[in-house]
Amino acid sequence: MKRLHPTFFDREATAAAGFSDRRSYIRRGKRYLFGEDMKHLRAKVFERSKGYCEQRVNGILSGRCERNISWETMELDHQPSLAQGGDDSMEGTVASCRRCHLQRHGRNVRFGEKGA
Repeated sequence: MKRLHPTFFDREATAAAGFSDRRSYIRRGKRYLFGEDMKHLRAKVFERSKGYCEQRVNGILSGRCERNISWETMELDHQPSLAQGGDDSMEGTVASCRRCHLQRHGRNVRFGEKGA
């Protein structure tokens, strides 16, 4: 694995976070997770969702999609996206059904897939 340049991430904040995976880090106050740390975040987001899609939808009384999702079908959506300054945090992610995730991004995005 390529070693990160020392100025790439905040060493003190990363060490204090106690990540399980050595690839996870904090940079400029934002969390970037890998491996077991990402699985832990997914579990917490799924627990928060109570098995329902959390994606915001206009025109629905509740304001959320609320389709049933399972652990296997849940997709983790970053809001804002990582490319737009989002991070891997509870506040920056929502549990999403496949339909809402595809609609939001206009393309296929799946956790762990190459080229996504």
